[in-house]
Amino acid sequence: MPERDDKPKSGLGAGLESYAEYSVVAFVFPVAVAIGFFGGRWIGSLLGGPMVGGMVGVLFGTAAGFYHLWQTLQRIERRDRQSSGAGDGEDDGGRPG
Repeated sequence: MPERDDKPKSGLGAGLESYAEYSVVAFVFPVAVAIGFFGGRWIGSLLGGPMVGGMVGVLFGTAAGFYHLWQTLQRIERRDRQSSGAGDGEDDGGRPG
């Protein structure tokens, strides 16, 4: 099996990789909401309130979608910091200067 190249990419490869990571969010978010709705509706039907279950499921699905978005943004930010050489341990807190 070939070894995986974990070196930071530059140029077109890095741009395509970032684009792919961002585009995944566009698919994961609505899928999480749909799974939450239908799963909640199914559980709600077992408990006697399918619409309430669906609404609760949508809330859980939305929370899962935002959590995935946050994880993706953290991963991209970490990778960008490492590739730019800013991972020297100092953090200016976003302050200019």
